[in-house]
Amino acid sequence: MRPLNRKEQAMYDLIAWDCIDDQKIVFKNPNHEQPTTPYTFDKVFEPACSTQKVYEEGAKDVALSALTGINATIFAYGQTGGGKMFTMRGISENAIKDIYKHIKNNQERDFILKISALEIYNETVVDLLNHKSGSLRLLDDPEKGIIVENLVEEVIQDSQHLRHLIGICEAQRQVGVIRT
Repeated sequence: MRPLNRKEQAMYDLIAWDCIDDQKIVFKNPNHEQPTTPYTFDKVFEPACSTQKVYEEGAKDVALSALTGINATIFAYGQTGGGKMFTMRGISENAIKDIYKHIKNNQERDFILKISALEIYNETVVDLLNHKSGSLRLLDDPEKGIIVENLVEEVIQDSQHLRHLIGICEAQRQVGVIRT
C-alpha cells in the first residue's frame, strides 16, 4: 500500500484501506451498513513501510536469482497512481547495489548482464528501450515459450549504464491521467 502523496495530504484525503496484518487488507467502508470483505495476499506492506523492506522481503531473492542463471522478472501491476513507479524505483536501486556487490565478491566468475524492458498499456506491448519499434507481437516459440518479437535486449556495461537504461525506460513509459 502506498502512503498519501502531498496533494492528497493537502486535501486531507484519508487512506481507503486498512492493513489488518501482513497478509490482509480491508476497504474502509464509509457505509458501515455493509461488512467489508478482507483481501488476502502473499504479503502486504503497510503505507509507512520503506521500499528497502519491500525489496528485502518481496524482491531480493528474485533479483539475485538472475546471478545463478535464472531469468528474473519483477512485475508491477495496478491502478494509475497506485505507487508502482515509486516502489519499483526503490526495488531497482536496491537490486543494482546487491547485484554489483555480488559480482565484486565473486570475481572468479564472469557475468554478462542484459536488460530488456517492455510495457503493456491498453493491451499494446511496447519496447521501452526502442520506443520507435511500435507495437510488438507476442509469439509462442516451441523451444523458448512465449517471447516478444523484436524486443531489444541490451548488454549492461556497468551500474551507471544500467541506471541510464532504466532512466530511458522510465522516460518512455505511458503515464495515465489521475482524475479527481
